[in-house]
Amino acid sequence: MDIRRTLVSQVVLPIADIIRGTSFVEKTKFLCDSQWWNQEEIRDFQEEKLRRLVSHAYDHVPYYRRIFKERNLHPSDIKNVEDLTKLPVLRKPQVRKFKHELLASNYTPRMRRSDRTGGSTGEPLQFYNDANTLSWAWGAMNRYYLWTGMKLGEGRFEIGGGSLGGFLKKGTVKDILSNTLKRIQKIQFYPIFDLDLNMAKQISDNARKLGIRIFRGYPSGLYVLAKYALSEGLDFTGVKIIQSTSELLYADLRTTIESGLSADVFDQYGAAEILSIAAQCERKKAYHVFDEHVIVENEKMLDSKNGRVPAILTDLDNFAMPFIRYEIGDVLNFNNSSCKCGRGLSTIGKVEGRTHDFLSTTDGRPIAGEFIPHLFQKVQGFDRYFVHQVSESEIKVEVVKNVQYSESEVFELIKMMKRTLGSDMKIDFVPVEKIDPSSTGKLSFIKSDVSPLFD
Repeated sequence: MDIRRTLVSQVVLPIADIIRGTSFVEKTKFLCDSQWWNQEEIRDFQEEKLRRLVSHAYDHVPYYRRIFKERNLHPSDIKNVEDLTKLPVLRKPQVRKFKHELLASNYTPRMRRSDRTGGSTGEPLQFYNDANTLSWAWGAMNRYYLWTGMKLGEGRFEIGGGSLGGFLKKGTVKDILSNTLKRIQKIQFYPIFDLDLNMAKQISDNARKLGIRIFRGYPSGLYVLAKYALSEGLDFTGVKIIQSTSELLYADLRTTIESGLSADVFDQYGAAEILSIAAQCERKKAYHVFDEHVIVENEKMLDSKNGRVPAILTDLDNFAMPFIRYEIGDVLNFNNSSCKCGRGLSTIGKVEGRTHDFLSTTDGRPIAGEFIPHLFQKVQGFDRYFVHQVSESEIKVEVVKNVQYSESEVFELIKMMKRTLGSDMKIDFVPVEKIDPSSTGKLSFIKSDVSPLFD
């Protein structure tokens, strides 16, 4: 028996729940049972939560109260998932414009938790959630970890950016608590923006010394690590489980990661605004939607002829700032979405979005595309951007300015970009009127004409 892991799962995590005011341990236990309900039982549970959310939004959220009145609707008109189409789609520009109207009047500032997206579609966004949202989302994530073969309380290495908790403000209570929990759980974080051959060797050595079986991270970072493993003969034979998240997992990336790191890859789909959305089970095929926490509108609801639809989601648990029929900016494909694992959860075939590219430093080192939205996530002066690396030594950044735009902020961004990409990298910020979306309707945020080196 692993005494440390037992201590973490039975003592440390419940105490952390109390300190944070959450209940994710309880939610994990519930979700491990509910996944085996039949589809009708899960649907009934989901729609009961939906009706409570809609009534709350009507009574306490000015934006939704206005929407209902404009459409001559009452909460009783939204009885099931299909009835959601009576309401309009909520998009990022509306969240920005009506941010205060979207806040529930019966939630005090102390009850709300502020957060911000990294802007992986080129549109960073501030929003709010609450302890209930985090409890269900973290519970769903814990259930997914169990699908991959991870044991609760087991240590892991995280290879990613801020969304994995690596860039909390130092010295804050949240930072201290997070770091303490990570030390106890034997979790180590490695920033992909600094990932070079020396760090790859360090990860390999530390994984063997600590007996780490699990890596979790961005596909692009895991891919770079796997390429170093293949080219340099690094030993990752003790690693058995790869949990990929935050970016699109291409088939060729999965193949390289599984080959280079000698482990099975299980992909998870989430977003800052909704947190946990869907993930692959032990069969590694379709993505099971976390139906108890979120509604994902499928091709039938949206009348798609080819199975591909924009990702329109409803968070069933965020009462502080409800996201109802929120278009998150990804494209979902419901073709080949069946799974024979026996779970009653609905499924997605694959996610077609977040098509990141790699940037290259002036000396050819690969930098994951996620570097850009992470760096730009707290920018005040523009809402959209497009980064184009046109050569080994030149990058052009198109930005749609807002009223807070300042040259001093741009100067700081250029300085931070050069710190990672090379001091002699030429970086030009160019204001533009608009940035056109891709053919899939997704706003691309990065493009590189340069092929990075992995050896």
